[in-house]
Amino acid sequence: MTVWINGDFVENATVAGTDRGFTLGDGVFATACFDNGVVEYFTAHMARLRKSLAVLHIPFVYDDTDIHSAIMGCISDTTQTHAVRITVSRGSGGAGFGVSRYAKPNGYGAGKPN
Repeated sequence: MTVWINGDFVENATVAGTDRGFTLGDGVFATACFDNGVVEYFTAHMARLRKSLAVLHIPFVYDDTDIHSAIMGCISDTTQTHAVRITVSRGSGGAGFGVSRYAKPNGYGAGKPN
């Protein structure tokens, strides 16, 4: 599967065991339908994602164009229907409720398995 992580396309990516999104569910995700070259309701998905990230005080540095380009880069067959997941975790930075101000968020976008 091709995955876009923090600006890079990666094959067979892994998530660090210290990532708070993995260990604590500390993050936000959106799942959208990609149908015949179009991410359905993309603008609405991104608006909801950004609103949720703001509530959790998780910074997000990518604009909608970046994310849309990443989705298109992950999907090799744009004529098919796919599920697309956009995930932003708080990143690595300790356990429990105390959040390190040094934690660097991770943004993941996954496409169809190759």
